[in-house]
Amino acid sequence: MGLSTETAGRWDVPLERLFGSEALSEGTVPLVELLRAKRLLTIKDFVHLPAFELRDWLLITEDEATQLLSRAWAFCASPPVSAWELAARNQAVQRQRSRAPLPSLDRALGGLPAAILEVAGPPGVGKTQFCLHAAALTAITGGEVFWLDTERSFSAERLFEMLEQQLLQCRHGEALMQLEHV
Repeated sequence: MGLSTETAGRWDVPLERLFGSEALSEGTVPLVELLRAKRLLTIKDFVHLPAFELRDWLLITEDEATQLLSRAWAFCASPPVSAWELAARNQAVQRQRSRAPLPSLDRALGGLPAAILEVAGPPGVGKTQFCLHAAALTAITGGEVFWLDTERSFSAERLFEMLEQQLLQCRHGEALMQLEHV
């Protein structure tokens, strides 16, 4: 699962926001200034340090270095979410469906879920064609499509042909509807 938008923005936060003017011990230089001297400016720069390197730079124990790194990782972590909230989000996503490429499948499933879809089967049965058609139908209705191709069988030209065909069918359907109202 990727980073949420809220979490992703925290990586580029300056270290001052996390550590402020905190010093390692009373009367010493602020931690941020020590880190800045090592060209560490953001939390992203900081969290990728191994604890032993931070220990050697700051002359602290490895446990203290690990605690500092843990604070930075905790700062970047997504807020906790309950199972109930995840289920509610999933139900909201499940309501968003795209038309299936086959009318009978569309009727049976009520469309395709707005989720990751994997199609498997023996060679030559039309898996790629089915997925291209599903991608075209999803894109034509304003949905987003991410195509992961492990066999290098994706054809952008074929997808554009299908999109053009879908647009023509939509326009033809709209024209027929307008004729019916006349």
